[in-house]
Amino acid sequence: MEVEILLFFYVIFYENIAINNDLWYIIYKLIVYIERKWKLDTFSNFLKTEMTRNKYSQNKFAKEIGVSSYYLGQLIKGEKRPPSREIQNKIVETLNFNEIQKGKFYDLIAKEKNDIPSDIYNEIKESNNWNEIRKKLKE
Repeated sequence: MEVEILLFFYVIFYENIAINNDLWYIIYKLIVYIERKWKLDTFSNFLKTEMTRNKYSQNKFAKEIGVSSYYLGQLIKGEKRPPSREIQNKIVETLNFNEIQKGKFYDLIAKEKNDIPSDIYNEIKESNNWNEIRKKLKE
């Protein structure tokens, strides 16, 4: 029952359903509370929740992102550190994350790996305008 409630709030929040700002704030606070209670503020739990929400089995999802089912199981259990940037990007594509989900996903991984989020890394790596990046960092 609790998982269904969390998924309901995720759908409302992440699908950007039109509701007033006060209700958005309440839903956001409920999501944060539930995430902390269920320890969804870790990469492995976030990944497991999103796979469930998208109705992926471990085997099917492993094939989609190009890893072994055993390795994916280790990621889900938190036995392995979060994956490489390449696998992270495959996960984001496969689960079709919106911008909010992408940010949360990359932030959780960066926190656990003590690294910068992959979306920011990719933007910097692909940029040819270093002065613009320096300017933005100083803002």
